Amino acid sequence: MKYIYEKLDLVISMMLHSSIFAYSSGTNFINIAYNEKNYAFMRLINNMGNLIDMRKVDFNKLYSKCLKLLNNTNEANAMVKKDYFRKRIDEFVADIKMYI
Repeated sequence: MKYIYEKLDLVISMMLHSSIFAYSSGTNFINIAYNEKNYAFMRLINNMGNLIDMRKVDFNKLYSKCLKLLNNTNEANAMVKKDYFRKRIDEFVADIKMYI
């Protein structure tokens, strides 16, 4: 798993184990927190800036965090990745909102 996570540009996760894998692989990640375990882990690694509470997530928050983390991306691929993330984040937020 670590090998796969090392190859990713960014991980957006709700499950704590995904955040742990990303962190241990040195891969940028955003944690959509749904319980105290998520908060505790992010406090432990001093990375609260990449945490979004599930009840407060929206397109603009998630997309802006993605852009900041992808800032070091190869410029030739940057626009393709940004467009892809824009679409996927919109779908992801809509899915989360169904459960709130």
